[in-house]
Amino acid sequence: MLKARERPRREGRAKPIFAYSNLDAIPVLFALGQMAAIIGAGAKLHDLGAAGISIYAIVAIILTTTMNHVVIHNFIHTRYFSSAALNFCFALICSAAVADTFTGQMLEHYNHHKHVNDQIDPTTGRTKDSASTYRFGRWGQHESMWRYSLLSPLRQIADRPSYNGRRVKMGGRIKAEVACIMVFWVGIGFLDFRVPLLWVIILYIAQVLTSAQNYFEHYGPAGKPGKGDSVSCYGRLYNFLWLNNGYHQEHHFRPGIHWTRLPELRCEMWPEEQRRVVAGAHFFNWPSKTRCVAAPSGLPATPRTRLVGARSVATNRFRGVRRKFWW
Repeated sequence: MLKARERPRREGRAKPIFAYSNLDAIPVLFALGQMAAIIGAGAKLHDLGAAGISIYAIVAIILTTTMNHVVIHNFIHTRYFSSAALNFCFALICSAAVADTFTGQMLEHYNHHKHVNDQIDPTTGRTKDSASTYRFGRWGQHESMWRYSLLSPLRQIADRPSYNGRRVKMGGRIKAEVACIMVFWVGIGFLDFRVPLLWVIILYIAQVLTSAQNYFEHYGPAGKPGKGDSVSCYGRLYNFLWLNNGYHQEHHFRPGIHWTRLPELRCEMWPEEQRRVVAGAHFFNWPSKTRCVAAPSGLPATPRTRLVGARSVATNRFRGVRRKFWW
């Protein structure tokens, strides 16, 4: 059984460059590639026609979504470098690449892990998890996937929780990251003022996709935190491209385990017929493709995804069975 949190490795007396695994060079290079794509646009956007700009925007949206949900997410839980200075510099790179402070994302994500998509507290009328899919839902249900995805980026701008004063305590880091974001994007604007305007659209769409991914990772489970509160998927291609992101229940069970070792936790989870598992990738976890199955004795029932036929889905929607999940 793996420990709750891994310790950074050591090679004799010297610390290696990467704290946990040399494979962390993959997300590091990806982040540098994201920065190169932004800078390259500043230098070459004027040479691209409408078709070229459209292709560039689509690729940039995919890169930024991956940056949010893979590179930054893994870095939040297990810092890539042994050196604190390198980790701080990489946090600045992450902040500039997605125009959002790494520390702010870290605080929000730690809060998410603490409360794990909780339902509305009847005494306060709010959820403790600021990213909960129930936060703006009706009648105690999940919010519509489309509404949640489209509005979450705007809500994050309008609502900046203090997280029990931790945002104030880490204000110095946040200010440094904001300064880095401003300097970087003003510099890009000097190269070509159209690039920041284009990237406002790219960043918003990427945040919408990131919010949708979070929705798919947490829509449905009703079990106790740890082994029944998240959605997993074990598609090989998906986990290869997104660095084992499909092992999401395993990740919530042991958040401090490095992404390369998450598959080792699969055997410690509930049986797959008693928890929520989807085939392929998380984006197949649509609300219209669900049914409930029995949870282990003494625990609440947990919905599990079933890939039903398109005709059945269309019939259910027509009859209004799933209407509560949409606008």
